[in-house]
Amino acid sequence: MDTDSSMRVTPSCSYSYCEGSVLGERGGEGEVFRGTCKRSGHSVAVKVFHSPLSARIPEHTPDVCIRRGLESAGWLKAARELMVLPLAWEQDERRSMLVLPLMNCGDLLDDTRKRFADGRAMCEEDARKLAGRLLRATVLLHELGWGHMDIKLENVLLHDGEAFLADFGHAKPTSRPVVRRARQAMPNPRAVNFMAPERFRQSVVHVKPCDVWAIGACILAVLTGTGVDVSRPDGLVLPFQAGTLSAECLNFLGQSMDFDPDRRATADQLLAHPWLAEPAAAHEASFASSSAAASGAAAPQPEGSPAWSSTHSRAAAASASAAEAASARCTSGETDSTEDSDVE
Repeated sequence: MDTDSSMRVTPSCSYSYCEGSVLGERGGEGEVFRGTCKRSGHSVAVKVFHSPLSARIPEHTPDVCIRRGLESAGWLKAARELMVLPLAWEQDERRSMLVLPLMNCGDLLDDTRKRFADGRAMCEEDARKLAGRLLRATVLLHELGWGHMDIKLENVLLHDGEAFLADFGHAKPTSRPVVRRARQAMPNPRAVNFMAPERFRQSVVHVKPCDVWAIGACILAVLTGTGVDVSRPDGLVLPFQAGTLSAECLNFLGQSMDFDPDRRATADQLLAHPWLAEPAAAHEASFASSSAAASGAAAPQPEGSPAWSSTHSRAAAASASAAEAASARCTSGETDSTEDSDVE
């Protein structure tokens, strides 16, 4: 595998993968397989795209555009502690694929299902830690000029007791709103509970408030096992007594999930919320289990992968401009019905 820090296509595939070893469920854009680096023998995750190579070239996907923007801004090291970012991309005449770090504890959706199957929800201390990591990742993304637009439990991956935001395939620039397609199909049922209400009710929406709503919805889901009925004007449908969650937690959920996107708190504002001023002991608690704590751990970077160290530092405004330019090169074809189109 080419070890140059610049991102480019590897003409002869350096990674192998087994199609029988699928990681997670089939997504709208592709499937993710467990793979192996032929050079080092290390395990990786490989996302193989459904669409023909001519329609979806990996270097023009939002994942790669975001990865390049983070490196240009000098934020790559910080981002790797919070996000699952591409290690490389490869393509040949038959397929195109992204190579990603392999996370060792699955995703937050499976973790939450297991918890509730055992009759226990996530405690507030661990939910605070989760919220802080998702918010820090989102602030970094927004500062770069991008919004995720598909934050949900299955797009939060777990590794050594830490949560990482993943799958940026639906990301949109924050510099302009997005418009719903005139002939839009019903959204993926797994995504509905994490989609902001304006995405169903308004023809034009802004990216940042949608991400904030989704983070609140994730925290609500891990704490209560439920979601929000966005078809109801009164909003929240919570199957628990008022005293189950602390007042600070309920206030955090209310600010992150305000039905009016103009009143909804920003990711920066939520990072300063009193609920996130967690006790010192909570910093030592692991998100997945107390024995698996790995505070500050970055997503695994296999040996033999490209040495993508940051070599430049630029202002946030320059990064936002780069995101705008990069997004123009990203393909506009969408295969998942939860996506919207850019307003030109």
